[in-house]
Amino acid sequence: KSGLCGVLIGAESLDDQILKEVFNKKGQPAQRLKDLIIRCMKNDIFTSTSWIYPMPQWRREMREQIKDFLLSCYPRHNEEAGSITIIPSVLTPNCEWFYDYKSFGFDIPDLDRFYKSYIETKMSVLTPRQTLGDRGFTLEGRPFLEIARESDEFQNELKELGLSLNMTDEWMLLGSLSGLSMGDFKDLSLECIIKGNYIRLGEILR
Repeated sequence: KSGLCGVLIGAESLDDQILKEVFNKKGQPAQRLKDLIIRCMKNDIFTSTSWIYPMPQWRREMREQIKDFLLSCYPRHNEEAGSITIIPSVLTPNCEWFYDYKSFGFDIPDLDRFYKSYIETKMSVLTPRQTLGDRGFTLEGRPFLEIARESDEFQNELKELGLSLNMTDEWMLLGSLSGLSMGDFKDLSLECIIKGNYIRLGEILR
């Protein structure tokens, strides 16, 4: 009745220690978060959750933990109910990680190259990570493209399981105005972005 039709939840991780030490935030118990996601979708509120993987201090079992949680919340093969965004760890100027980056496992071999990459490249959930370059930093000795590749592998695994990916709340609003299904809108928008066809993208959004 209020007009609420979409919500984005920045869950980031299910690990309380990582949420506190890495993200400086207090997490919600997994069951409470699960109940919230399911309740939103039952009330026709498009529910998007974002997760960071890999992340500082990550452990391999976290991937399975997040996957099992998402499968218990989201319906399969239903892009109208909600979506999931998996984001690799990204170091940017002025973020909390940047000011003490070594303690979080980051390294910046060339500060000038790091700033140049940040200025020249804009990230989006729909932008293929392979087009973003190395970003000028490493995490636990691994360059960004390696981190991004692992993040993409996780996304592909979730996609093969029938989960909807990379539709944030603002993209959902645009998609609802396009007259297309959420899946078709996302695929067509991504094609336009990759090809630089902004005229066609504008036509879709009218």
